[in-house]
Amino acid sequence: MKIKEKSDRIPIEKKAHLLTSSSVTKTKDFDEVFVGNIRMSYAQSGHSHMKDYLLFDESVKEVLYPCANAMGCSFNTSLIREVAKAVGEDLRAEDINSAVISGANIKRDPSLNRNAYSYSEDPYHAMKMCEGYAQGIKLRGVEVILDGYGADNSADNRYKNNIIDDRALSELYESGFVSIIRRIKPIGLMAPYAKINGKNFSEDEAMVEDFRKKSGFAGVVFAPYRGGNDVVKNINAGVLPEMGIDDSEVAKKIISSVNSGEIPEEKLSSLFNRTGTVLRKLHANEKIKYMHDSQVNSVLSKVAARECFVLLKNEGNILPLAKNEKIYVIGKNAVSPFMQIKGKYWVNPVNAASFMEVSPKYCVSEYLGDHSSAVLSEEALSDKDIFVVFIGADDTSDQFGKYFRISDEQKKTINTLNSMGKKVIAVITGANCPPIDFADMADAIIYDPLCGEGAYEALCDIIFGVVSPCGKLNQAVAVNYEDYPCAKYTGDDKVSRYMESVLSGYRYFTLGAKKAAFPFGHGLSYSSFEYSSERCSYLKPDGNIDLAFDITNTGDITAKEVVQIYVSDSDKRVFRPGRELKYFEKVSLGPGESTRINVRLNIKDFSYFDTDRGEWYFCSSKYKIEIGSSSEDIRITIPISILSDEIYDEKFSVKEMPSYYPEEGRRLTVANNEYLRICPHGNIPQSTEKSKINEDTPVADLMMLDKQAEKILSVLFEGSIPSDGKKNSEFIPPSDGFASIRKKLTENTSLGDVRKYYRDKLQRPKKPTEISEIILGDK
Repeated sequence: MKIKEKSDRIPIEKKAHLLTSSSVTKTKDFDEVFVGNIRMSYAQSGHSHMKDYLLFDESVKEVLYPCANAMGCSFNTSLIREVAKAVGEDLRAEDINSAVISGANIKRDPSLNRNAYSYSEDPYHAMKMCEGYAQGIKLRGVEVILDGYGADNSADNRYKNNIIDDRALSELYESGFVSIIRRIKPIGLMAPYAKINGKNFSEDEAMVEDFRKKSGFAGVVFAPYRGGNDVVKNINAGVLPEMGIDDSEVAKKIISSVNSGEIPEEKLSSLFNRTGTVLRKLHANEKIKYMHDSQVNSVLSKVAARECFVLLKNEGNILPLAKNEKIYVIGKNAVSPFMQIKGKYWVNPVNAASFMEVSPKYCVSEYLGDHSSAVLSEEALSDKDIFVVFIGADDTSDQFGKYFRISDEQKKTINTLNSMGKKVIAVITGANCPPIDFADMADAIIYDPLCGEGAYEALCDIIFGVVSPCGKLNQAVAVNYEDYPCAKYTGDDKVSRYMESVLSGYRYFTLGAKKAAFPFGHGLSYSSFEYSSERCSYLKPDGNIDLAFDITNTGDITAKEVVQIYVSDSDKRVFRPGRELKYFEKVSLGPGESTRINVRLNIKDFSYFDTDRGEWYFCSSKYKIEIGSSSEDIRITIPISILSDEIYDEKFSVKEMPSYYPEEGRRLTVANNEYLRICPHGNIPQSTEKSKINEDTPVADLMMLDKQAEKILSVLFEGSIPSDGKKNSEFIPPSDGFASIRKKLTENTSLGDVRKYYRDKLQRPKKPTEISEIILGDK
């Protein structure tokens, strides 16, 4: 029987009930109507056993694979498919039929920990890696739900209103999702928390339908969990109501709204039928069964980690070290490994060995302690030569906000060792590679982008030459944070204006005004590679350009190189980035071995999104096709002219937008009138006053403030928090955190009411103090 015929026989009350959820990861069981339900896992780096939002079943161990940020640094689409297939096996063994994955969204602000969920600051690179992961998951009978849509680039408040010009939205923040949806056909899309140009996607039918039209998306859109959603608006927009909330209350609201006419019955039926179509697709995969082997997949995690570490510097070829070398180790991460950020993708790893646990297999190592003056005394260091120093983020870092700059204490360690003439190998850990203004103090610098449970064995393999490093930076690394094009425009806690537009990340640095400390695509090897050009055919009648060139391993060891192809506009008549990545490929070559690379570019690779026309467009210009080892290490340059009958719009010319092209040495400072030329709706004053939480604050305003949960609960139970923001020593939270609170609240319930409820329930004595104001974004 067809879905619509079945659906027509189902009463409104039944449809309303079935469109609610059983938990934060499960829909209702549709067996009476269709078959089964949606059983999902937030599975970006392994199977996350989530019981409620940010509450996990910690009794279950799963393989922790490199996070999205780390896999992005591998630039290996074949490898990521293999990792995803292993994750798919882990999920199928637990009877999970769908995986929530992020990564299609790019990094914008490189200081945010949520970049652990992003593959790259480049949309093409992010799309190819995310597509590879989605393909691998689907090959094991697990369907895909895309997360991170709508420029998910905030940490202080994900409710922000993101003001983005149509060109940046189309070229950078939406193109990856559109491409993946067309190729992969995911069953679901998680709606964004933040507003897009003042509109809430999950409550705006026009936005949802526009996205479906441009991408061909036919699956289910899920309202964001703890997103303060309006159920009526969700249903009318064709969006499945928020999961994990009181299902009976939601069902009652849906039924009464249908009866009153607020929700047309056809809207409810349309969403019900769409969900039914998804369920049939999931049921078709149920016969696919896989057993997983945690030990085998743990080895795969280590193999993947080898390709994710990035060797940024290797002065005097200090690396690789000889096996059985005596080394001295400093830094907490050497003994207490930091492998992932806390959040909805958290995984309890099977094997979480530290550097000091695995290093004895390779060398003689001695741990001196964390960064401190005692460790750095000249007397203690006088007879020691080679140091491996762990710096960057650790498990005490702000897990829901920003942890970015290398601390002064860590820099002091490196500087002291350097001044004493010691050999220093710095290992930087984090969801982002922080600004590096100390590069000259270290002999070697290795970036660990959170490489999973096999990280430290893989790191030893690299340091001691078992394999050659082959990771590449998925972001440009600045000398100072203020050098990043977005630095001035991340906004307050309410509004963020994307004033850098399409000049995000390396696309700005390749203009040449500011130099990156280490460019996008950079990563050293223990070998060397030579590029040679043979052929470039000009634009064919079908709109394609064919390239062919050779790459040769000129070193004496087997190694891998990432070939990168960029396109740039030589005439610069139109507002364009310095370079844009259009192709990459990772190749493995033995000593003296060569391979031919054949690439086909098409006319869209030279196009930009014209906001007046509302479509992709290219104008007559002289272009350059640039082939190299990074965005700044260009080995082959091929000039090419492309003619068009169309005329470019003068208002978007470089001449009319000089502030986007600052003089050498100057940071990006965008003139407001130029920004409004490309973003007419962008003239929204940014608030300088932080939002405050007090007795009258509705609970709905709190539901996305993950990093504030501890402070908020402290207020609820104890009445105040100290002005220094430290946790109240008397605070004892409920065992299930926000979960029990959620069951007792409506979106208009005030904090004062919540506190009173819990004091009465737990018979806590009242305190005379008032709820202190909490400034959102404070750490």
